[in-house]
Amino acid sequence: MNSNRTSDTGSGSAQNLSDQVRASGDRAVDRMTSAANHALDTVADKADELSDAAKPALNRMLNSGNKIAHQALDATRDATGQAKKQVSRALDACENYVSEQPLRSVAIAAAAGAAITALVLLARSRNRRTY
Repeated sequence: MNSNRTSDTGSGSAQNLSDQVRASGDRAVDRMTSAANHALDTVADKADELSDAAKPALNRMLNSGNKIAHQALDATRDATGQAKKQVSRALDACENYVSEQPLRSVAIAAAAGAAITALVLLARSRNRRTY
């Protein structure tokens, strides 16, 4: 009977040791999980801080880009307005010249037409020779 009790005691010690090892492993896993959660929380906090720090710079860049785009649009409008005024003045000057000197205007137009016709004919004759 004594040997039965010794085997029970040995069996109990092995079970007890197994329970201790299991409990120790569970505690180690819990500590590792806690450390990992803490690390993730720290990283998330740092990411939030960086995001908060970057927002003002990003807003300044966006505002600056907006300002530049508006300035470019305004400059384009001004240049377009000036070009329209210059074209209008040139057309007015042409109309005035034609109404003040109609015969001279017709002669200039005929000479310009003849010059353009001569250039077109010359270009055509050169093209025919090269083929």
